[in-house]
Amino acid sequence: MDALTSPSDDNVTMIDGTSVRVHQLAATLKADHQDRCFGRSRGGLTTKIHAVTDGNGLPIKVAITPGNAHDLTAASELLNDLPLAECCLLTRLTMPIGYAQS
Repeated sequence: MDALTSPSDDNVTMIDGTSVRVHQLAATLKADHQDRCFGRSRGGLTTKIHAVTDGNGLPIKVAITPGNAHDLTAASELLNDLPLAECCLLTRLTMPIGYAQS
């Protein structure tokens, strides 16, 4: 995984997320289980996978949130924890509108 997340020379960083339906067997986890990371949304039980990638599409950071969580919760976590070198080299950030709303 270190090879995939190593810094790139590209100065473009992108952030995006996608929703994934929870498998029916995972839906039986207790609500207070430490590995439970899904929520009820219009599509049923879902999980969101958020990723910050470099200009080549390689992941720098990945976060998983419940499907009913707002995208900004993951965006602040992902962007605040970027290595200092990535923050200093960042010249442009590309993200969908859901991340830009406050």
